[in-house]
Amino acid sequence: MIRFKEISTKELLKPLTNIYSRKGIVFAWIALIIPLFLTYLGWRNANADTESDAFRSFDFKIRETNLTILKRMHAYEQVLLGGIGMFSASDTVTRGEWKVYVENLLIGKNFPGILGIGYSYSFPHSDSLKIVRVMQSEGYSNFRIWPEGVRDEYTSVIYIEPFNERNQRAFGYDLLFEPLRKSAMLAARDNGQTTITGKIAFVKETEYNIQAGFLIFIPFYKKNLKAPSALERREIFKGYIYSPFRMRDLMQATLGNELTNINLQIYDGIDTLPKNLMYSSDSLYSATKEGLFLGTRTLNLYGKTWTLKFIATQEFLDSFKSEKPTILLLSGILISLLFSLVTISFINSRKTSKKLSEVLESTGEGIFGVDNYLRCTFINRSAIEMLGYSLNECLGKNMHEFIHCIEVDGKMCNLNECPLIKTVKNGKTSNTSEVQLERKDKTNFPIEYSSHPIIENGLVTGTVITFNNITERKKVLDQIEGSLREKEVLLREIHHRVKNNLQIISSLLNLQAGFTDDKKTNEILEESKNRVKSMALIHEKLYQSKNFSSLDIREFIEELIKNLFNSYGIESSAVNTELSIDNINLNADQAVYLGLIVNELVSNSLKHAFKSTILDDTGGQKKMIIIAVQKDLNNGYSLRIADNGCGFPESIDFKNTESLGLQLVMSLVKQLDGEISLNNNSGTEFLIKFNEE
Repeated sequence: MIRFKEISTKELLKPLTNIYSRKGIVFAWIALIIPLFLTYLGWRNANADTESDAFRSFDFKIRETNLTILKRMHAYEQVLLGGIGMFSASDTVTRGEWKVYVENLLIGKNFPGILGIGYSYSFPHSDSLKIVRVMQSEGYSNFRIWPEGVRDEYTSVIYIEPFNERNQRAFGYDLLFEPLRKSAMLAARDNGQTTITGKIAFVKETEYNIQAGFLIFIPFYKKNLKAPSALERREIFKGYIYSPFRMRDLMQATLGNELTNINLQIYDGIDTLPKNLMYSSDSLYSATKEGLFLGTRTLNLYGKTWTLKFIATQEFLDSFKSEKPTILLLSGILISLLFSLVTISFINSRKTSKKLSEVLESTGEGIFGVDNYLRCTFINRSAIEMLGYSLNECLGKNMHEFIHCIEVDGKMCNLNECPLIKTVKNGKTSNTSEVQLERKDKTNFPIEYSSHPIIENGLVTGTVITFNNITERKKVLDQIEGSLREKEVLLREIHHRVKNNLQIISSLLNLQAGFTDDKKTNEILEESKNRVKSMALIHEKLYQSKNFSSLDIREFIEELIKNLFNSYGIESSAVNTELSIDNINLNADQAVYLGLIVNELVSNSLKHAFKSTILDDTGGQKKMIIIAVQKDLNNGYSLRIADNGCGFPESIDFKNTESLGLQLVMSLVKQLDGEISLNNNSGTEFLIKFNEE
């Protein structure tokens, strides 16, 4: 039996010293230059990764900002459409009633950025004096229509709320007087569509905090009718629901702090000229100064084009920088020097070998070597301390017999697959980010390691293994995972609170219904309550699910239909409900839109589709409502809602109707970027197609 005596690192390295003594200088330079070159490549790639991460984040911010602005403007359009609904419900709306309506919207809290909501109607010059007298009789003794001058048509600011100091400055102003306003107003009147003006300066803007702005106009026709041609629309035209916006206030309320270290400039039109600048998030930032990243996007809003210019500052890139490239560079240099010193130690005298031994003993990394028979040829103090063995227990022993690598499933690696000695077999450098290593006391600890072959005259004579204990690093990763779990709990709580707040709104609507005996009012309140319940149900499903970013549509629609039947007091046995819904998960926004559409169309079927008894006159067929949601191969979706009732009236254009519910459906389909069609051959069938976001 061969016995191994305890020998020092210097004595073990003596044979290698003799072999490489003649080529010492060459090997020393190779050992220094190659690691330095690899370190440079790693440092350059780390810096490139930092810039790439910054650019991806910058591009995401651009797309997110465009979508945020678009959604906010569509939300404000819905507010104005609500004003049209008010005028549709009454032939005469007084300024006092308009004030109460706008005050109840709480626009300062719920719709930040909007200056006010107004209604303005057109009148000829012959009626101007009468209108002035009426307004003066209401207590506005200084009321006048301005600017002065005789014009064929006026559209003055009369209905504007809140009636604060800023809005009072525009009281009586003829909106048709200024060309940009007039162009947008006439386009809205003739096209029957929402329009916005170009960049404008508000009349009698205060002397401080002066901002560029624009107005949104939605045309309103007699009895809210829609006509097919511009000439016919002019005949039944009544006025506009409109809102003025100050650009800086609007963008700050819309974007908040989403664009940290990114300057956003918004221009009216496609030319980014200083005269077209409507908004800059950094008022001190030069329009001609170039940032690190530059992105330009166009946004089409109600017939106008805005150009959005995004400029990332140096601070934006700095926020992505880390110590990784510097640490990598310094570590690479140190490792390169270490390899150079090790090589010189191998090929120099015994004195140099002693210095190498001191270096190996002083490093915090575990280092040991094995020959082709897997016997330990040397091992440093750090490796001995981490493994729990003594020097005598390691030197000359088969390392695989007592130093074991443990796989993920807890099993010990076999001889051919052990990563620590695999290099001996294939002669290739091997690295890993994590593997379990067994100590003498049979406990395990995680390491990352590097295994390099020792090649002499083209033959593998052994391998050198370096490894680090990464227990502390894993603790940090566990802390990060715990933080992510806390954020999941917070997100669940947010959805829960949103659901609770929506239920409170539903309860308030229910309470309000108890104070009126008007059937029509109660129907409106009940419909509003159903819409709120639909949105609350979505947030309830989100906080109950494991995935907060998407919602199981089938489960949601089943409960939504059940709630609608209960709301209208209809037994489920009275109307058959046939559901054909694929296994689909939608994001929260699309789920809200889809839920409200289902709410409106199924409500219409329950209220209007079945005017006879449960059985029809011909075949005894029961009432039936069909709801189908399918996904096609191109990531598109289709929603089909049908009934076998009396059918949709052919005299009514469902896309242009006075029904607030169908107007809401059309708006929601637009939000989904979808298409809607009606089949009235047998009962009523609505088909809506939209794509995945």
